[in-house]
Amino acid sequence: MATPKRTVQHQMFVYVDLVCLTIRDRELHVLTVERQTAEKGKLALPGGLLEEHEGLAEAAVRELREETGITVSPGSIHQIGAYGDPQRDTRYGRAISIAHLALIPHPDKPLPGSDAKGSSFVPYSRTQRPGVMEFDHKDIIRDARELALRLMEDTPVATQFCDKHFTMTDLRHVYEAILGYEVDPANFRKKVEAIDGFVVPVPNLESSHSGAGRPAKMYRRSSVRELNPPVRFRTK
Repeated sequence: MATPKRTVQHQMFVYVDLVCLTIRDRELHVLTVERQTAEKGKLALPGGLLEEHEGLAEAAVRELREETGITVSPGSIHQIGAYGDPQRDTRYGRAISIAHLALIPHPDKPLPGSDAKGSSFVPYSRTQRPGVMEFDHKDIIRDARELALRLMEDTPVATQFCDKHFTMTDLRHVYEAILGYEVDPANFRKKVEAIDGFVVPVPNLESSHSGAGRPAKMYRRSSVRELNPPVRFRTK
């Protein structure tokens, strides 16, 4: 059998991008960088070229560390998908990016490095405005939020954004930050309590409470890795 030969070699480059999400003041935030060569005011995601003999997740966490000083483990990130529109980035040739998601409940302060002259967490809503993000990073961030929603529906990852002991209201605020709208408190409690092992009540512990009414019950996270049944709060 004849060995097939490639007759055309396109000028292609493989990149990795990382969407880091956290919650500040009950609002979803995204870690962004300002590249040295970017148009003034334009933001981008931490990312860069895949190096030889380097895995995708390994490259993503390396770029994150180099550009922002923030460290995550390769095993803690989730692949969002591949982005390869021919016009997404034409600086050096065809650019294909493999994007990943990292949920960071309590991030360190970002410190710009490498080819980033600035690094900061900005509200998700800002990243979705026209002209704010470079390349197709607005779309990647939108897809990352959708993946984060699925993770919060299928796993107890939302509890990682709470303190060691938390109230049902604290947990609800996490979901509302990702969803982008408020959830009915009674319906939220009903759904959470219907999932075996989602949260664990803490006996003889109540929240400090300065308002009227009884102090709220406290909970802690459990060791379960999947929610059965999944929790669904989406109405939009």
